[in-house]
Amino acid sequence: MSEHDIETMADLALKGTIIDWITPKDQHLDPPLHRNIKSTRGFNHPRTGRLLCPAGLNWDDPDIQAKLKTGEIQVTSNQWPIFIYANFTYDYGNPWQGLLHSNLLVQAYKHISLLPSSVDSSTEFRATRSSNTCLHGMSRVTHCSILYIATQVCFALLSQSVFSRTGTVTDLEGFFNTIMESLQDTNDIEETNDLLAWWDLKIFPLSLR
Repeated sequence: MSEHDIETMADLALKGTIIDWITPKDQHLDPPLHRNIKSTRGFNHPRTGRLLCPAGLNWDDPDIQAKLKTGEIQVTSNQWPIFIYANFTYDYGNPWQGLLHSNLLVQAYKHISLLPSSVDSSTEFRATRSSNTCLHGMSRVTHCSILYIATQVCFALLSQSVFSRTGTVTDLEGFFNTIMESLQDTNDIEETNDLLAWWDLKIFPLSLR
């Protein structure tokens, strides 16, 4: 990940929008999260804390919550947060199950790379020349673009206000790189191809016809 990539991600506008996405339908967050304030996010808040909790740890355990909040439990770059999994659920027996299939990532991908209006649409989306994706000439989802989005979502959920390569709570660059290493592992080529095909159906359904 280049310095330019990191600086670009720091400027992307997910900070406020993500609050809408992580608020359960017809409910409100308690305590509320402010769209322009990040200090109360991360492990300081029950909702963002749950989403950032490393897969395999039980956020419902008060002791786990407390240790994540105080830093007694240090999250390493190879402890991936639960928000990247489908339905925020981790399968101990099959770590690939649901990996990078989170609807939160799909919403963020559409928000950043396509027209914002596509986020709430359940119908087929037709990209236009005004979308960022078309401007960049993309017609297929790539490993890098998925992880670009995942890293930006992670930053939006964190309490830190400045995007840094190695934050005190989460190593964002390490997060990006360790997942990329897994996606590029030749032993998992079938799984990664299936992942990209799933994403192409979500983002570029028309290009597959």
